[in-house]
Amino acid sequence: MNKDQYIVEGLNNEMAKENLKRALEIIEGVNGVFIDLGRNNLEILCDSNVDLERVRDCIENTTHKLQ
Repeated sequence: MNKDQYIVEGLNNEMAKENLKRALEIIEGVNGVFIDLGRNNLEILCDSNVDLERVRDCIENTTHKLQ
């Protein structure tokens, strides 16, 4: 299992947090999504075969930006 961390702009409320979390959890192989609003930190636990480009696209398609 891999743990990937990202700094994400635009995570400014619970609704944005939950929308991003739900979108990421749909990706096959993503086993956990943890978001710290105070630090704009996103941590994903996933299988080693998860396409990280798909994860990045998912983040950006929910109107958030990676730092």
